[in-house]
Amino acid sequence: MPILVTTPNGTVGRYLTEALRDRSDVRFLVRSEAGAKALGKVRGEVFRGDVTDAADIRGAVAGVDRLYLAHPFTEDQVAAETNLGLAAIEAGACRIIKLGARAFSGDGIVPVTSAHDTITERLRSAGAELTVLQPDRFLQNFLPAAASIAKGTLADPAGPGASVAGLGDGVQCVLGRPPRSVEDFAADLLMPAVSGT
Repeated sequence: MPILVTTPNGTVGRYLTEALRDRSDVRFLVRSEAGAKALGKVRGEVFRGDVTDAADIRGAVAGVDRLYLAHPFTEDQVAAETNLGLAAIEAGACRIIKLGARAFSGDGIVPVTSAHDTITERLRSAGAELTVLQPDRFLQNFLPAAASIAKGTLADPAGPGASVAGLGDGVQCVLGRPPRSVEDFAADLLMPAVSGT
């Protein structure tokens, strides 16, 4: 039974495609002829379909045993991944590897994480044997910012982060003071980043 790879030209999918390129038991799901061309020569099957179309989904998952499930973060991500996963389970898939995102905790809602959590919950509820990959972020995601990075600026939507130098300064500062809580120490490290100083 074949493996179905969704987003075979994606950030992660292209590396998976490279690893599976010479296998005949792999089906690569692409949206368009351009996607099929970008895939290059593969030994397995190239299936052209739309992940929002029920008939295309059924055709893509027919006979698959395993599914690599990924989709760009768009407004149809939850529906697309959930429908693909559920259809694969119905078709007899016994394992789903889902590309997720690092889990965040706290009071705020992180849309990317919420989407992945919803999909994961729905597939687990359906009885999927599910492995969820939860990377923090990929260095490749910073490539579009190469020009600004070369000029010394990195705009990170996840926030300014903390400097290793700041950590060293913080440790040095703590060594000269009475013991404090981890929370107070962390607050001291984060305050310059938050206030912009």
